[in-house]
Amino acid sequence: MKQLGFIIPAYNEGQRFPREEVELFLTDTSRFDPQLYQLIFVNDGSTDNTASILAELRKKFPHQVEFINLEQNKGKAEAVRHAFLQKKNQYNLLGYLDCDLATPLSEFYTMGLDAIHRNKKIYFGSRIQKLGSHIERKTMRHYLGRIFATLAGMILKTPIYDTQCGAKYFHNELIANIFEEEFISKWLFDIELIARIITQYGYSYFTENAFEAPLNQWLEKGGSKIKISDTVQFPLELLRINKTYQSGLKKQRKKNAVS
Repeated sequence: MKQLGFIIPAYNEGQRFPREEVELFLTDTSRFDPQLYQLIFVNDGSTDNTASILAELRKKFPHQVEFINLEQNKGKAEAVRHAFLQKKNQYNLLGYLDCDLATPLSEFYTMGLDAIHRNKKIYFGSRIQKLGSHIERKTMRHYLGRIFATLAGMILKTPIYDTQCGAKYFHNELIANIFEEEFISKWLFDIELIARIITQYGYSYFTENAFEAPLNQWLEKGGSKIKISDTVQFPLELLRINKTYQSGLKKQRKKNAVS
């Protein structure tokens, strides 16, 4: 069992796939121990040459790269869920990040090591502007992110600064339970995952085992798959998440208050 698995969903990424960046990471064995990690690319039913690019990477780096090929497009949430369930017993910590590598592989590797060092089972990256960090994000996306983080906090009743940062790890003991059912949300499944952990394990477990780490580097890339028409659905998805999980979250709050 390797310590870290990096799940990277890819849909029609042929024109912007960061192959050079990926190969630089894979060949830098002095800084990034290949015995500790594997990259798990998920081709989400792409109609371009994404699958062939990923197959070539797998062939070139057979010990460091895994490749899951989905024949039909399932969307990011289901592609990630499928990969977690398929690989749940092969890694101590399984995480996901976006294929554009807005969170660099080096940063995600460091996050994983820190999660192991801190003995945390739930580990989130957070895009916080601070001295010494390099966070590049469009102003409008930043403010939208703050709005959604505030709304998510109202639903979850827990202080997470950046619920939507696409860089998260989960311990393998959690995966079968929190990834078993399909997500009701296409884009906000990060919030669902947190809700599932709290409703199944409780607020005390979440507080003791979760850690949110400010990223040192995050660079917004062009060509986002999220369209304006998708963002219109976000408030509706939040309402659905609230309706689905509020009863379980409320029950756990009562238990937490009693204990």
